[in-house]
Amino acid sequence: DLFAAGEEQWGTDEAKFIMILGNRSVTHLKMVFDEYEKIAERCIEDSIKIQGIRSIPMFFAKRLYKSMKGLGTADHTLIRIMICRAEIDMLDIRECFRLGYEKSLYNMIQEDTSGDYKRTLLQLCGGDDE
Repeated sequence: DLFAAGEEQWGTDEAKFIMILGNRSVTHLKMVFDEYEKIAERCIEDSIKIQGIRSIPMFFAKRLYKSMKGLGTADHTLIRIMICRAEIDMLDIRECFRLGYEKSLYNMIQEDTSGDYKRTLLQLCGGDDE
């Protein structure tokens, strides 16, 4: 599926990558990345042009940041990542987010959302790292 969503087509189907990366364990993903390299004859980083894709928390921190930066919010991406990763590696994602963007994920969610939506996302986030 990753090969079809990336190397086999023009551009990258980010939704497919998020779905696969969000629903697999780190151990499984390492095996998938190694197998992908055999099939595509290039590493996954080159295929989707993302530095450090093997750092799953950094990948999700970048996606979360992009979902909230600027005007508006990419709600589908934000919700999907927060729900999929809440019990897996949210602490690591929060750390990568803070180091990469000099702002906590918690604070960005707090500034970018409102109401019950905001409260739910903040609960999934788990805490402020500032």
